[in-house]
Amino acid sequence: MQTEEIQIKIGKKLKELRAVNQWTQEQIAGQLHLTRNAYSDIELGKTDICISRLAQLANFFSVDISYFVNDKERVVIYLAGTQNIQSAKHQKIKNCHMYPTEEKLQHELDKQQLVVELKHKEITMQQREIENLKEIIALLKTKTTVS
Repeated sequence: MQTEEIQIKIGKKLKELRAVNQWTQEQIAGQLHLTRNAYSDIELGKTDICISRLAQLANFFSVDISYFVNDKERVVIYLAGTQNIQSAKHQKIKNCHMYPTEEKLQHELDKQQLVVELKHKEITMQQREIENLKEIIALLKTKTTVS
């Protein structure tokens, strides 16, 4: 495979990942400390990207570096909400896959949601206890004024 073909393949996969995550070129360029034009050139396959920059992009998108040169057609759906999954379905992207990193994040999100639910129940119980204590105080006040 020619260098230009590889550059174009990498650029297309970057554009797919960016589109699925609904990010702009400016947002990604800023995170990678690049200009928007420099990032755009990478997506367009105009830049002969070095391995360290490719590794940085792979890390940014949480994909294995081999994803960019692999011939399998698949797009990674990131844990940024169901809107991205819906967007991927709308775009008819085939073979969407969650990598282990996303699965771990989903598991952690589920755990945190349970913690929030438990804390909410604790707050509700404490509010009831406060109300009961207020009633007791009111009863004690009436008892002391009657005596």
